[in-house]
Amino acid sequence: MSGGAVVVAAHGSDCDDGVNASVFALADRISSTGAFDEVVASFHRGVPHYSTVFDELESSRVTVVPFMTSDGYYCDEVLPRELARNDCFGKISLRVTPPVGLHPDIARIAQDRAIALATASSIALEESSLLVIGHGTRRNDTSRDATVGLAATLSGRLGVIESIPCFLEDTPTIAEACLSSRGRSVVAIVFLLTDGKHARRDVTGGLSLGGSVDDCPAYRGYCDGKFVVCDAPIGTDPAMTELVVDLATRGVVSQAYSSEEVA
Repeated sequence: MSGGAVVVAAHGSDCDDGVNASVFALADRISSTGAFDEVVASFHRGVPHYSTVFDELESSRVTVVPFMTSDGYYCDEVLPRELARNDCFGKISLRVTPPVGLHPDIARIAQDRAIALATASSIALEESSLLVIGHGTRRNDTSRDATVGLAATLSGRLGVIESIPCFLEDTPTIAEACLSSRGRSVVAIVFLLTDGKHARRDVTGGLSLGGSVDDCPAYRGYCDGKFVVCDAPIGTDPAMTELVVDLATRGVVSQAYSSEEVA
């Protein structure tokens, strides 16, 4: 093989083992394609950490694919800072791709999931509001851009009454978006990449669904008298494997990294 090493760089969790386990499973699926010599997961919160993962690899050619929904604080600030702390940094050939959430096929995947979700729940999309739920953070204004862009794209493709971006840690909140929505029903697409307990509680709580974290999506219930159906996070879609492989093989380097910074 001549594909070098691929590092799937996720935020991770130090309090929910299932979050990191799902990223390890993704790395295993990518490895099974045979396209790369090594495929490993790495985390800001978890092991191996961003700051040590290169030192565990045999390959001198490494591609890092941020398993994140957007540019922003973790992708543009935390990840490059921590990668530079590897002992072998500067001695390897390093490429860092844009985050998987900016892959052009994300919109197609979200569109297909919204249609399937509405169909399974007997919802007419043309009479519905669409919520696109992102994480967001007030630490970096660009972190919301991918969610806002995805909501705008889906609005045109799905023919919904409105498509509202909303956030776990930014405004509008999930609850605010749901209460202000004008559709007879609400279809919620969760633009997150892992299905952790924290995300499930916050998403279902914001939608007033009151579901247990052990319930299996799709979640269904009522918010302010409107029927609401909520999908599992988009990162659980099997197509994520193809998107990460595509980013790693195309060799697109994120604008956040100059050639001097990654050489």
